[in-house]
Amino acid sequence: MRLNICLAAAGMAAALLAGCSGQGVQLAPDAVFKKTDETRFVIPPIAWNPGAPMPGVTFEITAPKSIPADAALMQIRLVLANTEAAPAALTAPTPCSVSDWRILDAKGSEVMRKRPALCEQSLQTRELSQGDAIEQIADVPLEPNVLKRGQPYRLEYRFWNIPGGVNFAAE
Repeated sequence: MRLNICLAAAGMAAALLAGCSGQGVQLAPDAVFKKTDETRFVIPPIAWNPGAPMPGVTFEITAPKSIPADAALMQIRLVLANTEAAPAALTAPTPCSVSDWRILDAKGSEVMRKRPALCEQSLQTRELSQGDAIEQIADVPLEPNVLKRGQPYRLEYRFWNIPGGVNFAAE
């Protein structure tokens, strides 16, 4: 099996000059390609985009009030509802960015974040009709040894580019 990948440190213009078609996956400019036992990409964190509220669309997150500090994941319920008389046009820049999350400590420092992934660069759209809702159960995978017992945290979640958040504690 052969895998052809075109990377250019100077961005898309350099990639095109190097003979790439411009199709495929876009990486962060400082992405690193490492050859290990399994070939994989190591992608640096991307700046958090908080999203923006959308008039007439409500976003509700239901999560546990507390979780074990050593939990492997936190399961949450997401509900986007259109309360307007007209349809709402939901958009996300990529399939991977329909949902994004991060966890903050009591000081507001980011302690955990959804891992970046190689993702097709295609705009995602969805119409949410008047009175309709999108309900989804989502798993938030948790990194080991990050959450500290007895400490409060905040999960910030962006669903279809609409922000929400919920507080929880580690036990």
